[in-house]
Amino acid sequence: MTDFGFGLTLAARRWRRAIDEALARYGLSDASWRPLLHLDRLGEGARQHDLAYSLGIEGPSLVRLLDRLAEAELIERREDPTDRRAKTLHFTARGRDETARLKQVVAEVCAEMLEGAPIEEIAAATRLLARLALDRSARS
Repeated sequence: MTDFGFGLTLAARRWRRAIDEALARYGLSDASWRPLLHLDRLGEGARQHDLAYSLGIEGPSLVRLLDRLAEAELIERREDPTDRRAKTLHFTARGRDETARLKQVVAEVCAEMLEGAPIEEIAAATRLLARLALDRSARS
């Protein structure tokens, strides 16, 4: 593994652990915060398969996560009006409140981890990560 790849892997692991620890204080696990934040980023009404892709997990694994989030009254599934076979995902009022709190905690962790880093370096790293995150097919 290159120095870049090794550093990226370690930084991602440290980043996620810091967020996990901060959110655990609120009783939130990785299984609840990641899907909520990804759904927030994808937008209200995203399809289940789009969320699974965003999370990098298979459909059946996502269904179990969504079942728990629905039982906790954080999200609800609805039939997609354009495709009855598909389900869209929507926040409940409680889910919106919880996601807003999640985003605040994540922002605090990010600010703490990036403290002292020059804004130009953060901006350059953000651009590079966005480029690396694109599918190969989207880059060609």
